[in-house]
Amino acid sequence: MRRTTRRAAVLAAAVLLSGVAAGLPAAGEPTPRPATGSAAGSASGTPDPHAPVGGVVPGVEGAAAERAAGPAVAGFRELRRTGGPRGTAGRGTAGRGTAGNGAASDRTHNFWGVMPPDAGAGDGMVATHSVHQDLRISHQEDFLYAPTSKPGNDSCVEVVTSYSRHFGPQVWAWDWCRTGNLAKQVNVDSDFLDTYTTTVNGHRAYTVQNVRTNAANNTWTAYLHNYATKKWDVFFTSSGRDRTDAAYGWDVFEIYSTVDPATGEGHYCPASVGKPFESSDIKLRKGGSWAAASPAESPIVPPRPDPDAYQCPSLRFQVRHANDHWVVEH
Repeated sequence: MRRTTRRAAVLAAAVLLSGVAAGLPAAGEPTPRPATGSAAGSASGTPDPHAPVGGVVPGVEGAAAERAAGPAVAGFRELRRTGGPRGTAGRGTAGRGTAGNGAASDRTHNFWGVMPPDAGAGDGMVATHSVHQDLRISHQEDFLYAPTSKPGNDSCVEVVTSYSRHFGPQVWAWDWCRTGNLAKQVNVDSDFLDTYTTTVNGHRAYTVQNVRTNAANNTWTAYLHNYATKKWDVFFTSSGRDRTDAAYGWDVFEIYSTVDPATGEGHYCPASVGKPFESSDIKLRKGGSWAAASPAESPIVPPRPDPDAYQCPSLRFQVRHANDHWVVEH
C-alpha cells in the first residue's frame, strides 16, 4: 500500500507540473529481443530498433564491475538512495561561490532532461547518447552521470554514462530489480568507440535500447547498437520488482558536484567546456510501436533550469526538438 501511495503521489506531481496527457502502457514482448513495430529508424540515421539481436557487449560484471568503476559507484548509490533523480535533487547543496571542502555534505545533486510519467512511458526507450573519451573531472569526489536513462513502468535496468577523476568514461548497467547495484560496466576505450559509437553533431555517441522483454516476470533487457554489425548486442538483463519505486522514467543530464573555491564553480564545469551532453532521437515503445518522445507524455524537468543551481553558470540547456532531443553544453 505504501508503494502504491507513493507512486501515485509522484505521478500526480509530474502531471501537475507538466500537463501530461496520459496514455496506457503497452504489454511486453515474450522473448528477450527488441520489439517489432511500425516505426523505422529515423531520417537522421538512428539505428532501426527492429534490427536483429547480435552478440553480447563485453564488460565486467558484479563485484568486479564495482571495483572497476571506483568511487563513482558509491556516489551514484547515494543519489539513488530514495529512488529516481527527483528523490535527492538539491540535497547537501553548497551554493555557487561557497568554499566547499569536497565533503559529501557540500555536494550538489541536480538533473535536467526528459521524465515521462508511467502513464505515458510505454514499455521501452531508445536514445542516442553522447560520450567523450577525454573528459576527466579534477576532483576525486565529483561525478557526472550524463546522460543516464531508465524507462518507466517498473523497468529493471538503468544505463548510465559515468565520468569521474579516477577512470575514463564508462557505460554502466545498474540493476534495479535483483541487486539494486551496479551490475556491469564497460570502459569507453578504442574498442568501444569502434564498435558501439558513431559521430553525432561532431562528437561520438552510442545508442541504447531498453525494453521489457517478458511481461509475465517483468524482465527488461538493455541493448547497445553494434555499428559494425548493424545489430543490437545484449548489455544486461534483469527481472523482478523495481526497487526505485519511481512512478516515472528518465533520460537526463545529472551531476554530483562540489564547488571549487578557486573558481566558485563546480569542478566539472571547466572540464566539460566544448563537450556537449546530448541525448537525441529519444523514442518510447507503446503497443509494440516506437514513437518520438513528445511534450504530451515526456515533459522536460525542470522546465526552466537555472545554471547557477548546477554550479556552472555558463551552461546552456537546450531542447533541440520537443521533446526527443536535448543538449547541455557550454
